[in-house]
Amino acid sequence: MEPTQAAAPFLLTDPWWLLAFALLPPLIVLGLWEGQTVRRRRVALGVAQAGPERRRARGVALLRAVIFSSVLLALAGLQWVRAAGPVSTVYLVDISESVGTDGRAAAHAYVQSALGAAGPEDRSAVALFGAQASVVRPFAAAGPLAPFGADSAGSTDTAAAIRLGRALLPPEGARRLVVISDGLDTAGGAQAAAAEAVAAGVPVSVVPLHQGAAHEVGVSAVDVPATIPVGQVFTMTVRVDSTVAEGATLHLFDGRTSLADREVTLQPGGNPFTFPITVHDQGFHSYRVRVDALDDRWSQNNEATGVTLVQSAPRVLIVAGGPDDGEPLRVALAAAHVDATVVTASEVPTDTAALTAYDSVVLANTPAGSLPSGADRALQTYVRDLGRGLIMVGGEASFGAGGYGNTPLEAALPVSMDVRSNQRQADVALALVVDKSGSMGRCHCGASGAFRSTTAQESGVAKVDIAKQAILQAAASLAPTDQLGVITFDTAARPLVAIQPLSRLPDLAGRIAGIQAAGDTNLYAGLRAGTDALNATSAKLKHMILLTDGWTNTASYDALLAEMRTDHITLSTIASGTGSSDLLESLAHSGGGRYYAVEDDNNVPQLLLKDTVLASGSYLVETATLPLVARAGSILSGLDLTHLPVLRGYNSTTPRPTAELLLTAPNGDPLLAGWQYGLGRAVAWTPDMKGRWATNWVQWAAFPQFAAQLVGWTLPRAGPSGLDSSVMQAAGRAQIRVDSRDSTGAPRMNLTTSVQVQGPDGSRGVVDLAQTAPGVYEGSMPAAAPGGYRIDVQQTAPDGRVVVTGTLGLAVPYSAEYRLGAAAGAGTTQLAALAAAGGGRVLDLVASPVSVPSGPALPSRVAAWPLLLTLALLLFPFEIALRRLTFSRADLMHFVRRR
Repeated sequence: MEPTQAAAPFLLTDPWWLLAFALLPPLIVLGLWEGQTVRRRRVALGVAQAGPERRRARGVALLRAVIFSSVLLALAGLQWVRAAGPVSTVYLVDISESVGTDGRAAAHAYVQSALGAAGPEDRSAVALFGAQASVVRPFAAAGPLAPFGADSAGSTDTAAAIRLGRALLPPEGARRLVVISDGLDTAGGAQAAAAEAVAAGVPVSVVPLHQGAAHEVGVSAVDVPATIPVGQVFTMTVRVDSTVAEGATLHLFDGRTSLADREVTLQPGGNPFTFPITVHDQGFHSYRVRVDALDDRWSQNNEATGVTLVQSAPRVLIVAGGPDDGEPLRVALAAAHVDATVVTASEVPTDTAALTAYDSVVLANTPAGSLPSGADRALQTYVRDLGRGLIMVGGEASFGAGGYGNTPLEAALPVSMDVRSNQRQADVALALVVDKSGSMGRCHCGASGAFRSTTAQESGVAKVDIAKQAILQAAASLAPTDQLGVITFDTAARPLVAIQPLSRLPDLAGRIAGIQAAGDTNLYAGLRAGTDALNATSAKLKHMILLTDGWTNTASYDALLAEMRTDHITLSTIASGTGSSDLLESLAHSGGGRYYAVEDDNNVPQLLLKDTVLASGSYLVETATLPLVARAGSILSGLDLTHLPVLRGYNSTTPRPTAELLLTAPNGDPLLAGWQYGLGRAVAWTPDMKGRWATNWVQWAAFPQFAAQLVGWTLPRAGPSGLDSSVMQAAGRAQIRVDSRDSTGAPRMNLTTSVQVQGPDGSRGVVDLAQTAPGVYEGSMPAAAPGGYRIDVQQTAPDGRVVVTGTLGLAVPYSAEYRLGAAAGAGTTQLAALAAAGGGRVLDLVASPVSVPSGPALPSRVAAWPLLLTLALLLFPFEIALRRLTFSRADLMHFVRRR
């Protein structure tokens, strides 16, 4: 049972033991009965008289009752409560590196003075803290205070010190904590610990060791990519923090080789500087930056390191929709030493094993329908499961306009093709009016024709079958709520699929499979049937696409076209053949749609798809567009983002919720977006990379750098060895984690894994890693000295065969105390916040400790159990003697006379 404080001068911590007092009456009765039995026996033997024996029995019973009561009250936790106790103070002294020798001496003098000024009943304890807290003077200690040493762990945990101080304080009297520090806490949580202390009645006051802001300059970051292809230009970003405006010199080193010296002007706060670097040597590189400034307090934070692994040039596959779509990108990548191969859509591998020959794939204005069957799913697996890269470049046949809606590749991209949801466009009703006359049964034999002389027959795919494929591709680009109808005609028109929401057409392929070419051509009948079908719908956007290949009977279309305009029905035409091209072009012009002349019937599906997506959504935005920076990610690193070239157009898309938007159009449409997709990365660049929309971009001097960084961001983080490694530093140790996978993405299991570590001073050591998950191996190593570490990984099979080797890098920074110290007044600000959270004050080093606020004076409690048990132990021999020994007053007098 928990103790409860009461107004009475006594307190029981475990009052349940008092229930045992119910045994006291039987115990007394038993003692009296036993005494009476002994008395009668002794009186009968004549060795005692009745009166004294009766008093002896009563005395035994009384002693037993007192002993029993003393033990029970001790077990029940009897305490005496006093109104108030002494003042107890714990001084928590920061001895971390950033405090310095002078700071520790000043703290020692303050504490020694406070101990000397304490009252006679006051109690004090002293604890020192840096990375850990320890007691150097408990409450019971006396005498002079020994000098404070330094904690060289390079970190400060103020929260741990506050928790230790609370644990040292007694439970009674007025209590308080005094933190003496420079305020540069690195562990965090100090304010929360102070708030918990004051809530428990222990205020926390602070004594700053460094008042005011000292002049300070430090290198806080050296940012380089984790891996860099050999020969590629990359941008190193160096951040220098300063508390004052002054001049400084930056020195850049690659290992021990000096690369550059730069005179810079620093402003208060963070100062970013960039260095363009080209690396020609493969392997591990450690880049070190040192700043030299005249007015600087600490030298420990004047250097920082960034490490990178220079790999062989990556291989990139560019899939170009047309001759002009891939060449500008290939030339730009070649200038950045990236090996790029340009192929047509039909040459794209359809299995992941063949795709793994490349590190990233670029689809440059490549329509979905032109990819070989199965290539889209292979590319999805290539990115999601094998950790490779995918980039889709815009154009008139890309993204939604290229038919990627509801495909595996759309799922892999950071944008979706449905642009109507964010533009609130109307629902669509689409009527596909398809010529099925006899001429549509002739084959499409290629541009040059094909004829089998041995059989005297045409060879190839019938145009009506190409039309079926076109219908399916067009339907795939529509939303489930859009309405679609298919009308075929020869001499008469027949509604093959009534106009209805696409969600109700699960077997569209089966419905159109039976279309057979036969009969003459009555184009008017087809248009009439399409108009009637669209008029029966309530859709806000009604569009008809006419697909035919020849002449038709003469008819007047003026009245029908006027009716279509009145009912807001638009008409596009696709001419498969040249005989009726003039008529079809006129119909499309009068019908407010588009006319497409087809020289190669294999292009019919793509043209039908293109007109469908243009009708159902604004997939192409062709207007002058100034890119706006949404976030300056690594793809845009080192570029002049204030003067980006103007674009002439882009593909409209909708960003996914978890995508990272880098560039947008003024209306918020994505221009450049990326995301992590499974193990790999995918990027959407919605403009093209040729002269139609991106003329200014491909002529931009920084275009090769942009192209290289665009592709570089998608490259797999794991090298050719399949090792993806990371290192986390904590408490002077580095936790190494290696994720090992084979070429198929499967984890490598049960391998003996060791790493050889080379420090910045050239020292070497070996660390063994243990498997902690499928393909994951972990271990730790000391990493106290700042600088760049090279880590070579080797994995061997149980039979001793070397399975894989790889290299990674680790940059160990200087102590976080010095990083915080570069901010003007950071320590003083943190200490003020700590005192506010802890309900205390900010004190001066020369202030009297009497001014330190204390918590409420809690009543002190004195445990009674030592006195009670002592009483019981002293009375117990007398109880035994009184029961066992027989003596009279005469015996007592005789004993006294002999003494």
